[in-house]
Amino acid sequence: MVAGEIAATEDKALVDRLQMKMAKTNNLLDLDDQFLPSLANETDESSDADSHQKHQSLVTSCPTRWNFVLEMIDSVVQLQREVVTAVKCIGRIDFCLHQDEIDFLTELVKFLKPF
Repeated sequence: MVAGEIAATEDKALVDRLQMKMAKTNNLLDLDDQFLPSLANETDESSDADSHQKHQSLVTSCPTRWNFVLEMIDSVVQLQREVVTAVKCIGRIDFCLHQDEIDFLTELVKFLKPF
């Protein structure tokens, strides 16, 4: 129960920080729309979608595709908060990744993505 309460407290703090970041991001996006309206219409939607892909679920292994391990790692990095929450809910806090491990995986994805 203590671990659950700790997780809930951490989640509340995280939500507060995310809300502040989202407000700042929305302000910046509004400024972009205000000062660069013609640029928004000229962008290539397909390249924009590829560069900002957001995983909606964790990717699982597929032995017939060489880059699936990269996709699995990328999904864990992008969904790290959700993964931590799910792992805490099942009581396996020992499976949570530490921040240095997340940083390493992030750098690994950045390095391997161009290949």
